[in-house]
Amino acid sequence: QILIDDAILANSINTNDHLNLKDLNLSKSYSNTLTLLKKNIIFTPSFKAKPKAPNSTQGIVIGESKDIESERNTIYTDEHGRVKVRINLYANQEELDNNTFITNDIDTNSSNLSSNTYKSYHHTPFLRVASHIASNHSGFFHTPRIGDEVIISFLDDDIDKPYVSGSLYNGTTTMPQYNYPRYQREIATSTLSYLSEVPIMINQGLDTLKLQENTDYELSSINNHYLTLANSTVGVDNTDARARNEITLKNDKDKEEIYILAQKDYKEEIGNNYEQTIKNNKTSEVGALYTEFITLGHMQNIIGFKNVNVGAEYLENTLLSKDTNVGLSNTLNVGTDQEVKIHKNSYEKVGENKKVEIGTNYEERITGEYTSSVSSNRKTFIRGYHHTQSQGKYSVYTDSELVTEAKGNIQEHAEKSIFMVAKKDHCVNAENVSSLAQKDNTIVAHNRIINQVKSTSITTTAKEVIIQVGGVQVIIDDKGLRVKGGDLRAD
Repeated sequence: QILIDDAILANSINTNDHLNLKDLNLSKSYSNTLTLLKKNIIFTPSFKAKPKAPNSTQGIVIGESKDIESERNTIYTDEHGRVKVRINLYANQEELDNNTFITNDIDTNSSNLSSNTYKSYHHTPFLRVASHIASNHSGFFHTPRIGDEVIISFLDDDIDKPYVSGSLYNGTTTMPQYNYPRYQREIATSTLSYLSEVPIMINQGLDTLKLQENTDYELSSINNHYLTLANSTVGVDNTDARARNEITLKNDKDKEEIYILAQKDYKEEIGNNYEQTIKNNKTSEVGALYTEFITLGHMQNIIGFKNVNVGAEYLENTLLSKDTNVGLSNTLNVGTDQEVKIHKNSYEKVGENKKVEIGTNYEERITGEYTSSVSSNRKTFIRGYHHTQSQGKYSVYTDSELVTEAKGNIQEHAEKSIFMVAKKDHCVNAENVSSLAQKDNTIVAHNRIINQVKSTSITTTAKEVIIQVGGVQVIIDDKGLRVKGGDLRAD
């Protein structure tokens, strides 16, 4: 057969032929050379050496599409945490090869389009990502994001064993060097100033909690000596990493600090004990609710003072007993109402004095008995009137004297009877004494009854009645009427 196309001849079975395409005479036909072997001879093609892999090369993490910008700062991975990479080393060569293929395709009558035969050999399959520690359920795990610049290395210098060995910062993926802190803590500053003025500031409380984002929170190259571990929020709308989690170790002299930023939630789980030692101040600011759940107990030992300020309601529930020990004074200030409910007993012991001041009214309601015991004296001063009402018996008992004094009148009213009993004397001393009985007036004495006005008297005994007027006596007994010291006459 006549050799017509020298270009095809370059792909003959003899691999030792090296012909340049530009030196070949291209035509519309071709020729062929056949080499026949006996059937007992095994044909083996010439060995072609595997291309040598570079020690390492650069690449860009890619996603499902060719447009990196539309997927930047997102994650495209498989179940093993592997990523796909565009290898920069082969990108330009592939572009040249693709252009050459399209040119040759136009010059031929091939029915295959370039889009069908094009293969992006500089886009890798999923590659494993190296880690400093990779143990079973342990280690350091990080998935590079689309648009990250990575380093691609090759295991055993085998070009078929690429893996991602590291990452590089560049003009697009910048380093996490920020001014700190992110939030301005106004209340923290004011609280620390209070600590130096403890006696003065105890009753004044703290300012309203204000958390404002620092407007100067931006990239700062002067922080390039900080050690930062940051993980920005995934999304194409967060390429500037304003939203992220971060741990930064600051090493400015005399300003050393560990800074932790949680973009949203922060959780800790501790299997056993948790200990904290703080040699100076601690400030905690909570923008919303603060909840603590303690299974066993809660102990606080405060050598100095404790100041608790509650802007709204304060609720405390104790299922069992509660003990409060105050070494010195205890002050309770209630702005409006105070209500104390005790379902059983209440005991109050005051070592010395107790003073109660009530601006308006005082009311007591006792369902059972009321007992008051005073070892010394008791005084009651009432500027208005004193009203005591008893539905049962009302008794007043004293081992000594019972004195009732009034600048005005003393009135005693009883719907039934009034009894006055004295084992010895009963004296009534007044300028005038009046006794009015709507019915009967009975005076009973076991010995005698004496009614006397100056030297005139009426003495009544069980045996006689003696009427004494001056030196004249009228004696009435069971024998009759007698007159001594005067005459019996009728005027």
